[in-house]
Amino acid sequence: MPTLEELRREIDDVDSELLPLFLKRMELARNVASFKMKANLPVLNAARESEILKKRADACREEWQRPYAAEFFKAVMALSRAEQQKMLDERKESAPENHA
Repeated sequence: MPTLEELRREIDDVDSELLPLFLKRMELARNVASFKMKANLPVLNAARESEILKKRADACREEWQRPYAAEFFKAVMALSRAEQQKMLDERKESAPENHA
């Protein structure tokens, strides 16, 4: 059985792998925001988010993992939406009609 320190090292390794993927996802979310701004689309697409949450939960092998996966992706999507909303708000603030 691994020691506590070994388990913690493994968690640290996983976290090190997660961070670049998370940052890539956030960059993609910014690209989505740019597209949404041009297409005049809202930040939230509730149907798509529900679909993604179900798909991610269903991908779990063990039943006990499903609620955690759903919460994880809810948090990730909330952060993506927050960044997208920030970008839209900044665009509105810098729009020419706001500088009159």
